[in-house]
Amino acid sequence: MLEVWQASALDCLSGMLAGCRSATAGLDPRVRPLKVDGALEWTVPWGMDDGNGLVRLTVVHEPGTWSEDLRVRVVVAAGARAFDGSGTRIHLPRYTGWEYGSPPPSVELGERDRALTRSMAEYLRKHTGGDTSSLREEPGGALSFPVVVPTGR
Repeated sequence: MLEVWQASALDCLSGMLAGCRSATAGLDPRVRPLKVDGALEWTVPWGMDDGNGLVRLTVVHEPGTWSEDLRVRVVVAAGARAFDGSGTRIHLPRYTGWEYGSPPPSVELGERDRALTRSMAEYLRKHTGGDTSSLREEPGGALSFPVVVPTGR
């Protein structure tokens, strides 16, 4: 079941990356570097027979060298809860690192959610061409990795 959830999250992330590509299509990289301003965030629910899951995907600008390709950082946080009476509410950290002077997230991922976040982030990184050594932990326990989004220029 995890593989189906990961594939669904990849579909969502692929749409987000395509949106970033479209949003920068009219920019001339010879005049200024291609850049996604702000953050694009999508919190995607996943229903299960025995509980609920959430994955929060955030795409922000990744500073780098001047090129004709768009560089972004993908931030991933995931959590799941069973319908066992111990509480089904899932709290995921919100990535705010793109905002100058913003406070760190007020939510920390627990150990189970950190393991789930790692498997989700590694799957997404692998399937979007992210560098294998680039996975890093963000405040709150989310994981992130850079992706080069080809613009076809």
